[in-house]
Amino acid sequence: MPQIKENRLAFQRNEPILQSMEYVFGYGSLLEKTGACATLNGWQRSWGVAMDNSEDLPHYKHYLDASGGRPKICVAFLDVQPHAAAEVNGVVIAVSREALAVLDARERNYRRVDVTSALSLDLEGKAWVYTGLEESVERCRRALEQKRLFVQKQYLLAVRAGFRALGEDSYATFQETTVLLPCPAAKLKIVRHTA
Repeated sequence: MPQIKENRLAFQRNEPILQSMEYVFGYGSLLEKTGACATLNGWQRSWGVAMDNSEDLPHYKHYLDASGGRPKICVAFLDVQPHAAAEVNGVVIAVSREALAVLDARERNYRRVDVTSALSLDLEGKAWVYTGLEESVERCRRALEQKRLFVQKQYLLAVRAGFRALGEDSYATFQETTVLLPCPAAKLKIVRHTA
């Protein structure tokens, strides 16, 4: 079994990947979880998914700018899409079926797809990745054209910190294999919706 890297949240330090679990490949914000370093072959990472900050969705979120206003922007997030000549570095995280249901609800701009055969690790079970829904990818494209696409600066910094925590080689690979940020980063405060 691969060694688990210590990270900031979630599982016990050096907890082995459990063979009875399913797995999620994390390539952005899921780096906050402890997992085994891995490569996802045949996929490319980009800033390709966005949410519309002017829409209220139950149990989701919106963002406020530095003045406390709610800007009419779209907020971009990392995404992976199939691309035969590319690969993405990240971590494989062991999850229960209950945790998958929680992630499915959280990752509402994405759909979960089986990538077991595309991973650099041999696992005893299914491995999943979250890839952008067509409407979320299209929303991102339109917002970029309209010059109203931004990434939350704190999210960008957290992703970079997550890769640096895995080692400078992991951070360099992230930089080399991720399509460049197509929009500015903005200081935005997240507001989570409870209903």
